[in-house]
Amino acid sequence: MSDIEVRPIKDAEIPDWARCTRTAFHAGSDVTEEHVAFARWIMNDLSRRLGAFVDGSLCGTAGSFVEQLTVPGGGTVPMAAVTQVTVLPTHRRRGVLRELMHNQLRDVRARGELVAMLIAAEWPIYGRFGYGLAIEAANTIVDAGTAEFRDPTLRGSIEIVDLATFRKVAPAVFDSHRVQSPGAITRGDIMWDSLTGVVPRPHEDPPKTRVRVVRRDPAGDIDGYAVYETQEEWVHNRPQVKLMLLEALAANDESYVDLWRFLCSIDWVTEISARVRAVDEDIRHLFVNGRVARQSDRSDHMWVRLLDVPGALAARRYESPVSIVLDVRDDLFGDGRYRLEGDASNASCEPTDAPADVALGVDVLGGLYLGGGSLHPYELAGRVDELVPGAAARLDRSIRTARAPWATTNF
Repeated sequence: MSDIEVRPIKDAEIPDWARCTRTAFHAGSDVTEEHVAFARWIMNDLSRRLGAFVDGSLCGTAGSFVEQLTVPGGGTVPMAAVTQVTVLPTHRRRGVLRELMHNQLRDVRARGELVAMLIAAEWPIYGRFGYGLAIEAANTIVDAGTAEFRDPTLRGSIEIVDLATFRKVAPAVFDSHRVQSPGAITRGDIMWDSLTGVVPRPHEDPPKTRVRVVRRDPAGDIDGYAVYETQEEWVHNRPQVKLMLLEALAANDESYVDLWRFLCSIDWVTEISARVRAVDEDIRHLFVNGRVARQSDRSDHMWVRLLDVPGALAARRYESPVSIVLDVRDDLFGDGRYRLEGDASNASCEPTDAPADVALGVDVLGGLYLGGGSLHPYELAGRVDELVPGAAARLDRSIRTARAPWATTNF
């Protein structure tokens, strides 16, 4: 096979980029001017849009953009949001993805980003490049037709708004929630316009049943919102509506509960399906009969790759005090040994020559980074070496968080 060249694409190559991503994601290989215009707009920094070329032809892609990632303790770190990773079916199993990933990771590390994060189409792929499963997600299902709240009284008010109003008011609510939620990332204007449909994707029909609501507190300030669509079916001459909750975020608990009270009270709605929710979202105790609410389809969601191990570990906080020496294996950037000191208010992580307490791969550490995973499953799989008795348990207690991390934005 010819050599693989990986480099940022040029503006004239955006049609080839669009064709490659559409083909690999099974959206068809035909590309229109609208597809090209949207691709040019959605990822406007070509220096972060890498193409893999064989004999001068584009056969693979990998893009990224920088956002701030909330970490345990409420701080944020610069993060490379990795997206549009593809290899054409004509060039699979030839090392194209490896070249793309290695080049991209070196690039975003040189830019000063401490971590990279992505959604993996397949479980086995990205661990090879140092990514670890850091955030899970699940659907929350409610049998709204029979749901009875222990306290059904709204504390605030709900208002239906149009797209323009929603686009204006939602970011402030989102940011209030984001800073409290490890795993959440910032949303720039391009992402907001794309996610809300202000700028629709090419050849997509406008949503026919979408509704946007905001919640106002007793003082009239907006502190929550929900976006949903519905599917209606008549059974024995009676309407049955399934509500698909696309997003619901609140700045505080009172707003959060009010949104659920409202959604469950809508006429004809028999079931609510809220997708990509936090795995520890448990609303059963809001109801007289908690069995009206359940979870489904729990699975891996976001994978994290640490690019600067000491910088990333020092940026977060720890549930219990920790003082430990970690031997971190990293095939791409080199192994390192670090002394981690931290608690709920401060943390430091520095290179050291001291004997290690625990040895583990950078992928395992990435999986633990946001506090949602346990070290024990990795121990069972033989992926952690405990060099000092009890050290793995100490690390596990300190790095895990009381609440599960939640990635509120797909990319």
